[in-house]
Amino acid sequence: MVTPPKRSPPPPRELVVLVHGLLRTPRSLGSLARSLERDGFATCRFGYPSVRGSLDGHARAFAAELARLEATAGGARLHVVGHSMGNVVARAALALARPATLGRVVMLVPPNRGSPVARWLAPLLGGLLPALRELSDHADSRVRQLAALPGVEVGIIAARLDHLVPEASTHLVGECDHVRLLSTHTGVLRDRAVHAHVVAFLRDGRFPRARR
Repeated sequence: MVTPPKRSPPPPRELVVLVHGLLRTPRSLGSLARSLERDGFATCRFGYPSVRGSLDGHARAFAAELARLEATAGGARLHVVGHSMGNVVARAALALARPATLGRVVMLVPPNRGSPVARWLAPLLGGLLPALRELSDHADSRVRQLAALPGVEVGIIAARLDHLVPEASTHLVGECDHVRLLSTHTGVLRDRAVHAHVVAFLRDGRFPRARR
């Protein structure tokens, strides 16, 4: 009787952690999550009460979730993909604690240097949406005080038709690649071309050269 050779278990799939933006929920990330899963990634979505609390509070919760995922992911690389405010939460979380298995970070329309719209609305709606003051492009806002992410491969996707976060505000010191695609601030979540760019950066650390 011949004993068949033992097969090594397949390596764990790389995990992409998705983080939604202001006034959104994890459900808004469904289309992007499905695209990533079709391309072989495992996904999970981090939810937080974006209309309440502070960026630092959300960041602590996200840092704790990343630590939990790292402990249960079997050594798989953890990537992060954020939308809008979710990128600021991710930046603050990674400044607190960085998983040893952290892979790449893709930022969709991130207000890395603040949003002029948030600055305009903060005096009117800041009491209802405290995040507006923290996301303002004012020099003293919380987002403008955050450090960059040295040693992390970051790719940034801006939207040509974004009326909330201008392209200049999306840049981050130390970014590996940056592209502006024909989409809107919320449309990037359902845009197939955006999804393809996200997958490309997660795999290669660069966006496709043929840009639209």
